[in-house]
This record gives sequence, structure tokens and C-alpha cells, in this order.
Amino acid sequence: MSLVMLRRALDASRMTVLSYAGSVFFYALLIALFFPAIRTNSAQINKIVHTLPAAVIKAMGIQNYSTFPHFMGGEFLNLIWPIIAAVFVILAGSAVVAQEIEQGTIDLWLSVPVSRARLLASKLVAILLGLCVLAVATDLALIVGARLIGESLPAGGILALSVYLVLFPLTIGCFAAAISALSSSRGHAAGIAAAVLILSYLIWVVGQIGESWTWLQHLSVFSLFHPQDALSDAVLSATDVLWLLVITGIFAAASLIAFQRRPTL
Repeated sequence: MSLVMLRRALDASRMTVLSYAGSVFFYALLIALFFPAIRTNSAQINKIVHTLPAAVIKAMGIQNYSTFPHFMGGEFLNLIWPIIAAVFVILAGSAVVAQEIEQGTIDLWLSVPVSRARLLASKLVAILLGLCVLAVATDLALIVGARLIGESLPAGGILALSVYLVLFPLTIGCFAAAISALSSSRGHAAGIAAAVLILSYLIWVVGQIGESWTWLQHLSVFSLFHPQDALSDAVLSATDVLWLLVITGIFAAASLIAFQRRPTL
């Protein structure tokens, strides 16, 4: 990794990261402030929610609205947060190589006297640090929101949640980077990454419709993302973490190898 290029990547993404982090913070805080009203009528709301199709309930990760962690899971962490994070990492990951080509800055970038692997690794680390900022913003929103409404969250739950909030989107970002390393168009790379992610989500949803389709869940990265359980029970699955690290490592390595082997840019 090149520290100079890391600083360049961080400078280029600073405003984007801060805007996403600010949006996540205020949106999560706003949702949290609705919980007292939901808590008062949680029994009736739970009855209404569970009249929805089982597939919809499972897709949104809804369990009950009686507790703050489960409420935030159903209303924010299980679906809305991954969408926000996915947009961020797909745009960031798809830009690592393809955007340099599109903007005509690839020769300047490669003129730095370090290897291609170190150049690309700098951008991947910048994405990782950006995700850490998003995770911290989310954690702060949950902690502040809980304090304002008289709720409490276990420290272990926040820590476990943070691991999911960083590793899950990092996997997506590294996949987008691998596509970017093969492409000369940021739009094409982002489109392919988004399409594959949507397909992965649909496979995961279908896998929850009936017992005969359960095996499909294991083909989707969404089966490794359990933020609600992490927050409410302070549980971090070692299997989830291991697989997310393995998949992230594979895609990161693929992006580095593809970039090094590109004969022309």
C-alpha cells in the first residue's frame, strides 16, 4: 500500500463519506425517536405486521417491535442500511480503476513509482476506512437515539453490529473493485455489481419462502448479514465473520490480479 496514494484516495472521497455518514446518522436518529410511540402500541403493531406474507416478514427481518434493537433492525438495519451502504461501496468500488481510465488520469496514477498492487490496495483501504466511518456514524445514532428515549444498548451489541456493518459492505465493495479492474467504464462496472447484488438478494428472499428452497440462502451473501441479532443479543457468528473475510479476500485478490495483468489501460 502507498500512503501517498491512500491520502489521495481519502481526500477524493472525504466529502462523499461525510455526506453518507451524516445521512445515515440523522436518518437512524429520526427512526429511533419514533420508538416510544411504537413501544406504547407494540402489541397491536406486532399483530398487524404479522398479517403480512411470511416471505415479506423474513425479508425485512421483522421479529417484533417491542424492543428497541428489534425495532431498529426491522425499520433500518436489515434493509435500509444495506441499501445505503451498497450504493456507497458499489460507486466507490467501481471507480477504483475504471474511473481513472474514463477521466484520462490513468497514466498520471500509474506514474507513481510503486507497483499496481500497492496503488489499488491504497484505494481498497480507503473504502475500508470509509465504511468504518459509516459504521461509527450508525453506532453513534443508535447510542444517542437510545439515550434520548430512555433505552439502553449493550456495548457488546454495538461492537458485534460494527463488525457486520464493516465486513458485509466491504465484500460488496471488493466485488465491485474486481469488476472495475476488468472494465474501462465506471458505469458498466457499477451496473454489473448492482445487478449481481440484486440477484443475490432475490436468491436470499426466495430461499426463505419455503423449506424446499432453504438451500438457496447459502448462495447469497445476505445469509451472512445479521445486524439485528448482533445488536439485540450481542452475538457475532464466527462462521459469518470467517466467510465474509474469505469472500472479501477472494474479491480483493481478484481485483489486484486483474489490474496487474491488464496489458493496456
